[in-house]
Amino acid sequence: MMNSRLMFLIIALALSFCLACASRPTELIQQTETAREEAKDAYADQFAVADWSAGEKAWGQAEDALQKEDYGSANTHLLRAKSRYAKAKELALGAKEEAIKKIDIQKMGANKRLEALLEANAKLAGARRKELDDAAQGIRDKLAKVDELVKEGGFNEALLSAQRSFREVYDLEQLFKK
Repeated sequence: MMNSRLMFLIIALALSFCLACASRPTELIQQTETAREEAKDAYADQFAVADWSAGEKAWGQAEDALQKEDYGSANTHLLRAKSRYAKAKELALGAKEEAIKKIDIQKMGANKRLEALLEANAKLAGARRKELDDAAQGIRDKLAKVDELVKEGGFNEALLSAQRSFREVYDLEQLFKK
């Protein structure tokens, strides 16, 4: 009698375990999709490439397992993808902040040097002054586009543009050196 109760309990536990594995992990899918979107919004695909790629790989494996209705395997892949996306998001947020700092430093440096150049050459007149003013306006326009690039998520392009503008200010300084 005791053995039959024990056997019944074991069978019931095994059956409930199988049923738990056999149901589609809808909540985990939603959590993983949310983690994926948050990582993408943090530009993890640019700033945390390795973890983003690992998350994408696990996400693809989870989708394959879900298609085959292998929910036990899907759970494993979904958990892996969710954790990779979360890590990628955290890494990306820090790296994005650093990139923005670098861009701002380049922009501020270019602006300060440009204003100092214009002030030092305030007494220029005629064609030389027009040349300086036109070049300065071109640099200001490029620096304004840097902000647009950052807003659009083009951080690498924004940094390169800010660096080029800084270099143009240097070249202009050399051209109008007293």
